[in-house]
Amino acid sequence: MQSALTSHHAAPATGVLAIDYLHCQVREALFVALDADDQSFLPRFRELTTVLEETFATEESWMEEVEYPAAKSHREQHARVLSGMHHVHCSLLAGEVDAARKVVACLLPDWLTLHVATLDTALAMYLALSGMPQINVSLSPGQRRT
Repeated sequence: MQSALTSHHAAPATGVLAIDYLHCQVREALFVALDADDQSFLPRFRELTTVLEETFATEESWMEEVEYPAAKSHREQHARVLSGMHHVHCSLLAGEVDAARKVVACLLPDWLTLHVATLDTALAMYLALSGMPQINVSLSPGQRRT
């Protein structure tokens, strides 16, 4: 399981600091959840889901701001991942820790690596070409974590 997480850890930056910062927040929440013992895993999983929700909402607001042409497909991918996270959360509440751990250790890191390398990199390039190489927006309180 560790190899998927390691490959996510080495994911390339997009070159747009605001997006890369969001990705660091996700990666941090991912590692915290992975390192949690079974008793603290549920709240860490919830925190990870919240960070994903906030990150996706921020990206989507940027896409709206610049009228990003590929926004619909990008948003669809965000929605699918959040749906999966909420579904797994229900399983976790029922005591199925192993399935949620597999999501955190393998499935989500693999998806994030692909998403960053494709959709987020394309978004970053579009933002840079739109004259927004450094986006000055307020990050939500959950994304201001260091």
